[in-house]
Amino acid sequence: MEHEATLRPMRPDEVDEVFAVVQAAFGSTWPRLPLNVPPLDHLKWKIDSPQPLPDHVTVVEVDGRVVGYNGAVGRDVWLRGRRLPGRVGADRAVHPDYQDRGLNRRWDDWFENERASGRVEPVGVNEGSRHPRLVRSAERQDGRVLIANQADRLTLHLNPPGVRRAGAVSLRSVLGVARIRVRMLVNSIRWRKYWDPPPAVTMLTLREFDARADSLWEQTRELFDFSVVRDRRYLNWRYCDPRGGIYRVRGAEQDGQFVGFVVTAVRGGDAQLVDLLAIPGDEGVLRALIEDAISTVRDECVSLTALVPRVHPYRETFLRYGFIPSKPVPSLGYWRRADNLLDFLLDDTTARIHVAFGDTDYS
Repeated sequence: MEHEATLRPMRPDEVDEVFAVVQAAFGSTWPRLPLNVPPLDHLKWKIDSPQPLPDHVTVVEVDGRVVGYNGAVGRDVWLRGRRLPGRVGADRAVHPDYQDRGLNRRWDDWFENERASGRVEPVGVNEGSRHPRLVRSAERQDGRVLIANQADRLTLHLNPPGVRRAGAVSLRSVLGVARIRVRMLVNSIRWRKYWDPPPAVTMLTLREFDARADSLWEQTRELFDFSVVRDRRYLNWRYCDPRGGIYRVRGAEQDGQFVGFVVTAVRGGDAQLVDLLAIPGDEGVLRALIEDAISTVRDECVSLTALVPRVHPYRETFLRYGFIPSKPVPSLGYWRRADNLLDFLLDDTTARIHVAFGDTDYS
């Protein structure tokens, strides 16, 4: 006998049931990042995002049992001079016993009804899901469109991977190294390297962000048409809460002022430049932040990768340091809104988008 599924907002006392669904659906693959805390604590961290939206976490219930979970992370965004409630990143899980029953379509209908009812419509640019079921779910809808100013993975090969294992040399590995070397050579011809050191900037390890981070954001935000709001409340939740992941957070001071920060994370033998913000108009500070990120991971990683839009004030500096476009990322897009606030992103290839790995679910 088929029992009716009820979709509703999650109650705070259901976090253990939700976690059981996530474990059943994804097993040990969730979350896909190193943690120093139990995965349950990571789930609680995501649910307790700094600017949660009404009904931003929903569950599906069958016969009093939670069998599905959809959780979006609420993060305020900066959109052309306005601070608006946003939703960036999401988890969706259905218990294996209840998959292939149309629950993804139920969630899609839920969110569409929320829009039609005039509820808060969150602003967000996202990279889409890599999960096959969710990719198919998105393809059934015509509301998500790609932005014109896409982002690239820019990788600095600190030690281009050769044959690091004992044994036979494979043709594939040799060709891979050769391709990297050619791309590095082409990049060095196109972009003049920096030969002089950046101006003196004091780099500090940060345990938490203080009010100076708010000031930095206020000085920087006008550079961008769209960005997650990077104030101290968000930054402390995202990078300084141990439940969020393992990050190395560095701040820059110059003449007693806080002028920028950079966040890195080690993922196996590779590293990510997870986030970066520098005071406007001072390339020396930007260079100091990038150089600090490189030196932080150089001894233990073979590469350092940043996510950078194709039109962005930091991009040329990355290229001059030897970063080259590497493997593609899921295309950035947004969900169409009734007020058309984001539609300029559809055609404007020079729209000033600030996005980093820390804005995604993959860091």
